[in-house]
Amino acid sequence: MFDRLRRALALLDPASRARLTLSSQADHLEQRYGRDAIVWVLRKIERSPKASRARLYRLHDELARRHYTYVRHH
Repeated sequence: MFDRLRRALALLDPASRARLTLSSQADHLEQRYGRDAIVWVLRKIERSPKASRARLYRLHDELARRHYTYVRHH
């Protein structure tokens, strides 16, 4: 089963692969942290060098899109 999935992923264009990877990462964080996954990503962004934040921003946007009623708590 995983072999077929890997082959199918290889056929996708790079943008589709990136979206799928991002979605998978968001799924994983939601399973681990629930709605606090957004807070986890925000804290990670704060601690990361500016050059490596782009992926984290996209991950935050994906999580925020899923939970649009999110209100940031400090």
